[in-house]
Amino acid sequence: MRTLTHSKLLRNIVLPISLSCVLFNGSAQQTCATAVNIAAIPHTQAGLTTCGMGNDYDNGDACLDAGFNGEDYVFSYTPTLDECIEIQIMQGGGGPCDCVTGGACGTMCADCVDFGFGNFLCMDCPCEFGTVFPEMGIAILDGCPNAGGTCIKSQNSNAEYLNLDKLALQAGVTYYIVVSSSSGCGGFSLTKFQPGTCPLPTDPQGQECGNNLGFEDGSLAGWTGCRFTGGSNANQPCCPVKCPTAGLAPGVAAVNAPLGGCANTGGGAAHHTRTNGGGTDPNTDGVVSVVAPGGRNNSVRLGNQAAGWESECMEQTFLVTPDNVLFTYLYAVVLQDPAGHADHERPRFQVTITDGTGALIGCGGEYSVISANAAANGFVLAKNA
Repeated sequence: MRTLTHSKLLRNIVLPISLSCVLFNGSAQQTCATAVNIAAIPHTQAGLTTCGMGNDYDNGDACLDAGFNGEDYVFSYTPTLDECIEIQIMQGGGGPCDCVTGGACGTMCADCVDFGFGNFLCMDCPCEFGTVFPEMGIAILDGCPNAGGTCIKSQNSNAEYLNLDKLALQAGVTYYIVVSSSSGCGGFSLTKFQPGTCPLPTDPQGQECGNNLGFEDGSLAGWTGCRFTGGSNANQPCCPVKCPTAGLAPGVAAVNAPLGGCANTGGGAAHHTRTNGGGTDPNTDGVVSVVAPGGRNNSVRLGNQAAGWESECMEQTFLVTPDNVLFTYLYAVVLQDPAGHADHERPRFQVTITDGTGALIGCGGEYSVISANAAANGFVLAKNA
């Protein structure tokens, strides 16, 4: 049995970001063995330099080219979840006067610029912005460049900013980020090391298991549903998730039914609807398609963007046979994270898979995420710009 449970599916993950300014460290960090470990994202560091770090990785090591023949600064990062990130460095700075603990510039700095979030750069250091820098490069690899590491992506340029985006990383793999230059050395700041956006898969995702599990019959036939509406502070839909009103709304034949808006309180917005066509969810910066990728024609949307206390569920029962013992499903979750709400009041998404007795199956029988911890589960903030 597969149950999809959704408690007030709203829009836009809004999560706090903590940025910090790090004291310039003049100790050698020039190899994979002595790499600066990035323990968690998002992460930034200002006032870094490759000067004095040594030249250990050069043109010909993995994907490194002539833009990496100077001295090297190396970071390491091991994600705990499969995730997509983006990295950006800004050329410039690099002296010990760039940034000091306490969020202020040192006595060597006469021209101090506050970049916000506690990041200060000293414009009159030896490596000030007016200096002409050699071509700088940044690369990310799934191993050390001279020890069999495979390049994920690289860029070299004399532009002020260098970017690596759409980086799909695997949990448990240690990645190395190498910053270097075509010759000599230079200063830089790590301005972005944060969740990013990766392309959705386009390869076919298995085959239909029957029972209209993939909605390819062109309707919601075979599925049952329920909903909770008209809640209040004294009567909330969670927790556990309440779903007392049986039936699919607007109905089994609903397709691309309206999302509604914040002015609505449930009326005029669909709770369960089949989706098709080539559009994207309007609250995902045009990233999440309304139909799951992989050659399918239909998906389903639970919930809406109307205000109020609501929940929606859908359920399907099917017989497990040797032909469908491997069950794969795709989902995309769009949640708003409203301020001033306890966890039981926040939007959430939940999937449960049970056996014939109603017991959760082992290994994957339950998945849930609430808006407050979405970023820690690999979700990305949508700006809806």
